Amino acid sequence: MTGKIEKGIPKEISSPESFPLLQRRASSSSSYRHKAATNLDARKVLQSKPCGVIGEENAVTDQDMVRKANLTNIFFPFNLYYKIWWGITVIGAIATAFFLPYEIAFQEEYGSFKDVGFVVEFILELIFSVDIVINFNLAIYKEGRLIFTRSEIVQTYLKEMFLFDLCGVFPFESLMLWFTGSLGQSTSDVLIFSIFRLPRLLRLGRLKKFSDIMQYDGHVSFLWFTMLRNAAAVLAFAHWEACTMYYIARLHDFNEDTWLGPLVTSEGDDKSTFDLYLTSLYLSVVTFCTVGYGDFSPVNSTEKLVGSIFMLCNIVVAAWIIGSITLLIVKGDEKTGQYRDNLESLQQYGHMHQFDDHFMKILMSQLKLGFQNQEISDEQVLKSFPSTVRRKILRKLYLQSLLRTQLMKGVRPQFVDAFLASCKVEIFSPGEEIVERGSIQSDLYLLVGGVAEVTNYEAYFDLEHGLHIYDEDDSMKIRYEAGDCK
Repeated sequence: MTGKIEKGIPKEISSPESFPLLQRRASSSSSYRHKAATNLDARKVLQSKPCGVIGEENAVTDQDMVRKANLTNIFFPFNLYYKIWWGITVIGAIATAFFLPYEIAFQEEYGSFKDVGFVVEFILELIFSVDIVINFNLAIYKEGRLIFTRSEIVQTYLKEMFLFDLCGVFPFESLMLWFTGSLGQSTSDVLIFSIFRLPRLLRLGRLKKFSDIMQYDGHVSFLWFTMLRNAAAVLAFAHWEACTMYYIARLHDFNEDTWLGPLVTSEGDDKSTFDLYLTSLYLSVVTFCTVGYGDFSPVNSTEKLVGSIFMLCNIVVAAWIIGSITLLIVKGDEKTGQYRDNLESLQQYGHMHQFDDHFMKILMSQLKLGFQNQEISDEQVLKSFPSTVRRKILRKLYLQSLLRTQLMKGVRPQFVDAFLASCKVEIFSPGEEIVERGSIQSDLYLLVGGVAEVTNYEAYFDLEHGLHIYDEDDSMKIRYEAGDCK
């Protein structure tokens, strides 16, 4: 520059025409620093995000934090698109659990890659191969923190799940067929190589995670989930046993020394594959249920050994299913039994003190009301939370109603918190008398739900029947609703 320098700034730049350029540059630099600070803050928020607190109510906030952190090449577990993709992999794992054993046992032409089974298998391989690529770019939870640094993601995935996922897609069978020169052939010698597809069952590991999510999801009925899970487990186990027993008979060419040999040789080859599968499934179900009709039974040593293993496993599976269902039934019966015990004690108590029918109905109604609401009472729900969380919940529930009263206006927040912590929620049946005129009360009542009536009445004692009679004056009746600040 050739201009004169004034206070360290060239004269041309310090002129009014050039100053706006300098101002825009400063604004751009300031904007860049602000953007960098915003990205850093957003990344800190994501890192501090606890595991398992992702829900629909904060999905928008999560996406906003991802956008502010400028993490466009990382997938996040709470992202909607990833949830859909993960659901697809779960469906693929379920399909693998049923399709893979059936293909190993009942595939008509081993070594052939032209049937429908090959197409289905290719789709499953493609899904789980893409899932491996996604996992290399998927943010993970580690020690309660969300990790989205690519180097940490790759290191953690390689140490934990990569080997299992790789074995789930690696073509062991095709490699063995190619090594023996049988690739593309349809000979019976390659039947044994089909068992090298079994490592693909490692895909079923994600079903455990799916089961945990459904088990702790409050929107899913635990009873129906348990029933469906147990039914699916029994069906899968019976399916695997059926395919295994058929595979063993096929290894022996369905000769007379196999459990299925007499059926195949006596009726020829006119039975369809589906009929043979139903026969195998029938043997599996009969074995699982310990019925034992005797029409089919293991013959050779291999069938007897495998059959014995399956029968021992049947005991474990049956015990697990019966135990889980029994736990649900006993839990419901236990609560009902507790209520009936209290009801029986109340009836005996009323009979001993000669309570009239009307008064007994009031007591039983109040007992039933308390039983129906004891599971959702504040004491029952909040006992699992620390004091700070309980205080926040109580504020959210009752603070507004409390501050609308004349008594609590201008009171310090610390006193209000202490007051809420000492409160206890009580539920009264309709028509129940809460406070009687002239009685000495040591409790302060705050109406947070429903309607209360203040009634003026005259009372006298009926000597003939031994009862208190109340004559209400409707003109003096005042109604209070929850939220009133009268």
